[in-house]
Amino acid sequence: MYLSRIYPNETPPRHAWRLKVDLKERLLLTTHRSPGLKVHDLDSMAELFVIQTVGPYTHLEYDPDAGIAVFDEDDDLEIWKLQKPSPGQDLSDFARGQFVKWNKIPAIPGMRGFHLKDGILAVVSQQGTTTYYDLVTSPDQPTLLQTLSHDRGAIGYLDKTPSTLVLCHDDLTRCYSPLNGSLLGTFPPPPTVFLAHYTIRRPEARRGLDELVSTDVVYTGMIESVDFEEIRPAAFYGGKEWKACHVDGPYLVILSDMSRLFVCTDYEAVLRALEGEERERIMKSTCCVFDIEVGEINLDADPGMERYTGDTNWLSVCDGRAAFGAIDHVMILPLPPKSSTAYVKSPHALALPTARDMEISCLSLVPDGLFTIWGYLQRTSSSPGYHRMILRNAVRVLWFDGRGKKIESEDRELALEKSATEIQMEAEGWTASDDDGEEWTDDDGVEEWTDEEDG
Repeated sequence: MYLSRIYPNETPPRHAWRLKVDLKERLLLTTHRSPGLKVHDLDSMAELFVIQTVGPYTHLEYDPDAGIAVFDEDDDLEIWKLQKPSPGQDLSDFARGQFVKWNKIPAIPGMRGFHLKDGILAVVSQQGTTTYYDLVTSPDQPTLLQTLSHDRGAIGYLDKTPSTLVLCHDDLTRCYSPLNGSLLGTFPPPPTVFLAHYTIRRPEARRGLDELVSTDVVYTGMIESVDFEEIRPAAFYGGKEWKACHVDGPYLVILSDMSRLFVCTDYEAVLRALEGEERERIMKSTCCVFDIEVGEINLDADPGMERYTGDTNWLSVCDGRAAFGAIDHVMILPLPPKSSTAYVKSPHALALPTARDMEISCLSLVPDGLFTIWGYLQRTSSSPGYHRMILRNAVRVLWFDGRGKKIESEDRELALEKSATEIQMEAEGWTASDDDGEEWTDDDGVEEWTDEEDG
């Protein structure tokens, strides 16, 4: 793998918050920390279209097969459709990347999130309902399919397949039938089930943006789930810590707020098994746990597990890989084969460096690449002898092996120009007036000092 392009916030898209990729139409859709939904050409990054009415920090769902974008606006869900050329239309007169407003879904009380795939939109509420809409059958309006009832409470993420609705609650990830809302099963398994355990080592060194750091994934044996309570303040089972879940093919992957990844390599087999010993047996053979080292490693000063208890955020799963943010890296982990917890070869994770403690607000893993929103700190001079560290933002694109011939030489040169440290600490004499009024900071993203304090 290698990095092919870096799109810093001095070029579009600026201050991106969410992103979606359309590989067939070669489009990149982004919402932002400031208002606006923007559509860019994926190759040239030329701006093709803007929806000005979209607010800041807006969540975005997009179905590339149907060409449908859904986002929340004033508590409603707006639905926009991609314009495509008519049969026989002269393409020289056709404007790519244009969307038109199609319809909207009124606000749902207690809405916690929504998910769009295969033309079907699922909207989940903390009041214990998920409502399904068909967005492709009718040419005029969404078709209400059904409303399922399930457990109430906060939900951090949802995913779905034609046979399963997956909801990530704080304490468990629950799988429901989309036919009648019945509970099919929960993950992770109860503490009585022994699980294969791996440790993803922290990368030993940070390198330039053009290089990925390979790091070891070490098998440590079979560990009873309850043992995790003894080494962390958050409980492995029953703790308020699960924040995201994804299903892809046979895999169900759940990300913990305490730097832990739970993986089931055949979740449908688990759900088909009868409750009791049969289900526990299948869980033991298909479920495993990965602990992610996110802190500096000092074995003398850190005899326990404290280095694991750090923030991890965002999760994407595709084609046998899982990607997630871990403090100052985006980690790309190959998953065990289907229906197994053991690797055929010794596994290695790949780490893509980013700024320490900068939130990764979205990433999207596709079969041949990774798209991520990457934060970094930029040192600026607002007045003589006075400096600030401004949280900046860029879109990064990582193509996997086999795409090398498609990378233009100037893209490679751009990736080689600066190291991660140089970009994070670059002093350009930048001021807000240079940024067209789009500077974004928050309480955690700004540090101020004078030359004397800086030494």
